Amino acid sequence: MDEKNNSSQEPTNYFETIISSKKTAGDNIPQNISWYEEPMIFDTLREADEWIGSEAYNKIGYEFDGYITLDAKLAYSLVYQLIRNKKFRESAEVYADERFIHNTNYYFVWINKENSKN
Repeated sequence: MDEKNNSSQEPTNYFETIISSKKTAGDNIPQNISWYEEPMIFDTLREADEWIGSEAYNKIGYEFDGYITLDAKLAYSLVYQLIRNKKFRESAEVYADERFIHNTNYYFVWINKENSKN
């Protein structure tokens, strides 16, 4: 094949539509709990981890039962800290989910004390 012919080919547009009868990712996010909406976005996981450790981690389960953020690093860090330190806090189930709304990813982390094992 001639290199000239190969480079003259125009790229084609490609898209894919997936239709599923299954529930969407956000169907299990509870609406009847108090949510904290985090406006901060960090550049590194270390910064996010420090922020979560000093801010949200201490409020989840006391002031709020859920946490909403646009930063995946914050959600990851909160889930990690809640699960890692579960034995030091009141027992509660930890959940996380993600929704894509209006071209933006929202990350949800929440606890459910009602289903906890005491």
